Amino acid sequence: MNNVIKIILVLVFFGFQISSAQENNTIDYRYLWEEEKLAHDIYETLGEKWDLRVFHNIKQSERQHMEMVELIIREKNISFELFSERGKFHNKELQQLYDKLLAQGLKSPKNALEAGKIIEETDIKDLEILLMKEMVPNEKQILESLLFASKRHLAAFERKISQF
Repeated sequence: MNNVIKIILVLVFFGFQISSAQENNTIDYRYLWEEEKLAHDIYETLGEKWDLRVFHNIKQSERQHMEMVELIIREKNISFELFSERGKFHNKELQQLYDKLLAQGLKSPKNALEAGKIIEETDIKDLEILLMKEMVPNEKQILESLLFASKRHLAAFERKISQF
């Protein structure tokens, strides 16, 4: 009888751990999608303002990143309302970051590039943290692809900044 109780307690404990891990991934993927949207929305606005090709090119990539993360969200059946309106976010921290970086980027072309650099550095840091978590191989492959692209984007912004 004691063994049965121990087994039940172990199953309940591990079931709770798995549930908590899944909830953490849910939050991470929602945040990640909005982080990719933040980059897309800022690059779209700054591209219109300054007509710098780097923003136009990377904006398209960020749209693809959003779609890749959205695939994970849908595959995992994560409940999440995706805002399509430019500059609108569920996450208050991302909303504040968007407002701050957009205001910075609208001041000058160099400030716009610096805002892009900050966005990519933030993406890289967050993706590296996510990649330390356990996940299925296809999710890991998607996140590694996003990380690789963000590093390329960062290099592009750094090159353009060095020209000022």
